[in-house]
Amino acid sequence: MRRSLGPCLFAALLTLASFGASHVTAQTIDTVTTTLLSDSRVMAALDAIKADDARTLKEQIRITEIPAPPFKENLRGNYILSRFQELGFKDAVIDAEGNVIARRKGTAGTPKLVISAHRTLSFPRGPTSR
Repeated sequence: MRRSLGPCLFAALLTLASFGASHVTAQTIDTVTTTLLSDSRVMAALDAIKADDARTLKEQIRITEIPAPPFKENLRGNYILSRFQELGFKDAVIDAEGNVIARRKGTAGTPKLVISAHRTLSFPRGPTSR
């Protein structure tokens, strides 16, 4: 069975970025992807993500159903903040610009990974049609 390389390509690029690679070639990406696919920890993580797909989709739908027109994203931000806190991010906050920020402490001396998302939709306030 051939596995999708999309998530692995993303992981490969993150890996290359963590080493400060300034010039990335297709061959380098293929090499890193092959290495990642041979790591049982990477495969276990990908399997866990796939197994959690239904719950993840349900949560994504829940978040996108919260009205968040431009400059009125506070309802969605407050929901995301509460979810972060429920998940154990006790230092989660909403900054002055309305960004929801949480920090997961890693191991000292390792590269940092930032995961970011934009929470504004360009739709009018109110229910959406499907």
